[in-house]
Amino acid sequence: LARATAAMALAIDPTVAEAYVAQGNALLSEVNFVGARRAFENAYAADSGNADVVWPYGASLYAVGDVDGGLAVLRRGQARDPLSATIAGLVGYGLMMRRQYDSALALTRLAAELQPGDPIVHQALGFIYAFKHAPDSAVAEFERLFRRDSISFGGRSNLVFGYAVAGRWRDADRERAIIERAPAGNSPNYTRMVVHLAYGEYEAAMTDMERGVAEHETQFGVPSLACDALFDPLKSQTRFQTLMRRLGLRVCPVTGDWPIGARRQT
Repeated sequence: LARATAAMALAIDPTVAEAYVAQGNALLSEVNFVGARRAFENAYAADSGNADVVWPYGASLYAVGDVDGGLAVLRRGQARDPLSATIAGLVGYGLMMRRQYDSALALTRLAAELQPGDPIVHQALGFIYAFKHAPDSAVAEFERLFRRDSISFGGRSNLVFGYAVAGRWRDADRERAIIERAPAGNSPNYTRMVVHLAYGEYEAAMTDMERGVAEHETQFGVPSLACDALFDPLKSQTRFQTLMRRLGLRVCPVTGDWPIGARRQT
């Protein structure tokens, strides 16, 4: 229905950027990253000065594996609209995928100041701290996020990841047990995948990714599957490369170190 309605709008007036954005969002919900990128690119061509057009296009470039292209679009957008928290946060995300963690942290903190209480900003801060090897700060952000929204944006699985980064395996085990009883939210495979990544269970994580993509789970449309450091442990797997080719994504190389060490009880 969403795709059909967007198509109707474009049939009436093919210059309306918002219709292309609607089309892109519909395609993104179907995990059609290439099609979504094309729709958002059309929206950008129609109205490149609109922040609500700029950020979906930049994010769609991240999704297909073009981090540099996404950053270029988003930085131009930020120059035009420096008070857009969404654009600031996405610039920070691009810098995180470049492994420029200090710069990413500064931009994401700016996004938090511009839009206090945004759950996805706290999630981003948690993962930046995790990969910056600041485990206590990562846990604090993930706990803050969980208090605000215990279901969306990875939910309890973020706690598991943060506790694993901090070596707090008893806490991680406790949260994992709750997830295994009944994963909450609209993306249970994504939730389980993050848990398996935290525990170094990469084959199981890959299975969750395949299932979640096949079922069009919402959360799989949020991070860049091709470039986010969260998925670095999967990039050596043939199954991951096959999935990325099928989705039409260009995989970024692994350039950083994994923040979770060998498990030990503490």
